[in-house]
Amino acid sequence: MPKIMRLCDRVTVLRDGAVAGETEVPKSFETAKQRHDLEALLVRLMIGRNRPEVPTRSTHVHPTALSVRKLSNGERFGPIDLDVRGGEIVAIVGVEGNGQSEFTELLIGLRKATAGGVALDSHDITDMTTKEHFRCGIAHIPEDRHRLAVTDGMSLIDNASIGLIDGAPFAPTPFWLSRRKRARFAASIVKRHNVCGSSVKAPVTKAPVTSLSGDNQQKLVVGRELARSPRLMIPAQSTRGLDIGSTAAVHEALIGLRDNGGAVLLLSLDLTEVFIIADRIGSWMSGVEQEALA
Repeated sequence: MPKIMRLCDRVTVLRDGAVAGETEVPKSFETAKQRHDLEALLVRLMIGRNRPEVPTRSTHVHPTALSVRKLSNGERFGPIDLDVRGGEIVAIVGVEGNGQSEFTELLIGLRKATAGGVALDSHDITDMTTKEHFRCGIAHIPEDRHRLAVTDGMSLIDNASIGLIDGAPFAPTPFWLSRRKRARFAASIVKRHNVCGSSVKAPVTKAPVTSLSGDNQQKLVVGRELARSPRLMIPAQSTRGLDIGSTAAVHEALIGLRDNGGAVLLLSLDLTEVFIIADRIGSWMSGVEQEALA
């Protein structure tokens, strides 16, 4: 948006394969309100509705959900001390490539710590497997959607239930998965999170996940992870590359989880995002998490 205001004389907005609108950009703005009104118009043309309102901060904080003490993998990061309480969003910001990805993978059981420990609701989960981490109440939105969150060769219904088919309600017996129940579950995610929009015409049970736009794939992943009713959500770069409307949808989902008492540990490179939704901010430098700011 700043580049448009600084460089353009005229703007044409495309939405759903058609021209949604066109407007002139003045060479200078007489008032801040004039610029704000133009930005609001462009947002409305892009997403089909008004700009989402900035959410209020959390006012009710619950006991500590995640507790990290002297955690290290001996190479890329550490030692790390961090607490995330229920009812708050704690953001970690910093230059990419300083161990944040490895830290996240350790929190969900994909890596092992060489020192320190991790506790969820005072229960030690340091040496648990990824499956055990998820069973304990952790959910994760990976930064690399195609590598870790969706499988391109599978249908939307299969992707909607990835990681959730171990036991009831989808597997009433060890040898049988109920496709009908999984279809209902997928349809509920699509409806609740407005996943498909106008980009999917086939029934949800038949559409391949590749028929979804990148934004809709991300909303599917967010809906699936929220369906775990997590105690702790760990989104990593969860809005990277998304349009304004999809970004707002992800933010609203995370804020809804927070307002219902869930804990959110947000890893993001987007300072605007962090300042909008985070209750506390911690900086990450050379593999070490710095003091959090309220």
